[in-house]
Amino acid sequence: MYGDRPERVVLFGSRARGDARPDYETGPGSEVSQEQAADAIAENKRFVARMLEMIEAP
Repeated sequence: MYGDRPERVVLFGSRARGDARPDYETGPGSEVSQEQAADAIAENKRFVARMLEMIEAP
């Protein structure tokens, strides 16, 4: 979905600041092209739509 190699990986939040606790979740971010971002957004929308269908199914 995001290609073989991201252009850049970014660490953010408390982990990047150095004040994270062991129970904090780490979430990496990555810089991708506009096309890759559009593909990821479209895939996310399809996923959410499918999950809603499953939740609303009788």
